[in-house]
Amino acid sequence: MTGKNTDFITFGFQKAIVSGNWSIKRFHIERKGVSQLLNRISYISAIGMICRLNSQFEKTRKIAGPRALLGSHWGMICPCDTPDGEGCGLDKALALTTCVTTSSRRFKYTNLGII
Repeated sequence: MTGKNTDFITFGFQKAIVSGNWSIKRFHIERKGVSQLLNRISYISAIGMICRLNSQFEKTRKIAGPRALLGSHWGMICPCDTPDGEGCGLDKALALTTCVTTSSRRFKYTNLGII
């Protein structure tokens, strides 16, 4: 790759991360709000933002399936931490008892810089 192509790719990634809007013109895909700034006002707000789960369903649709909390979610998704209004049940959060692991045993935990 030449220097001009790498600059084009780097500029595209920087623009997508800064604005939060990801678009792939070839496949006509437009996603808004994919990346967000981490709220570091307090430790609790930073942890709450890291634990947030956003679904890809439209918030204006009135379907109950994606909004439901299933029995298999016990201990992994918090039943209380969901917003009121259109996003009710679609924006969820990980529960305090959730343990996220990877399949690699050589994974080293790194400081996320929120403390």
